[in-house]
Amino acid sequence: MGSPADEVTPAHRQAIVTVLVGETYVETWRVMCQINWQAYADRHGFDLVVIAHLPDMSERGRGRSPAWQKLLVLDQPWSAAYERVVWVDADIVISNHAPNILAVVPDPARIGASLSGAQFSEAEKH
Repeated sequence: MGSPADEVTPAHRQAIVTVLVGETYVETWRVMCQINWQAYADRHGFDLVVIAHLPDMSERGRGRSPAWQKLLVLDQPWSAAYERVVWVDADIVISNHAPNILAVVPDPARIGASLSGAQFSEAEKH
């Protein structure tokens, strides 16, 4: 698996990050996604950071859907070591032909997001 978040030693200035909660999800991601995510990260100069626990373990955090946990990624101490952090949902398979997602979000001060297929950027159409 990519670097666990609590063991991150940045090798690059940018990271791809996801959260996997529960052994079933971790194992499914390992089988279905890990190889192509790591290949994409290597090809485009990203660290791959996989958070295998809820960043917010408070009662309130545990009571929410794990989907809300992605909002806390930039608040984690390790994230300050990166100039760019790209969130990717754990159920995404990255095409071997996908270009660097940061090519369409060139300004680090900006945030880029995709809301639906009709709004996909050029990087997301692969």
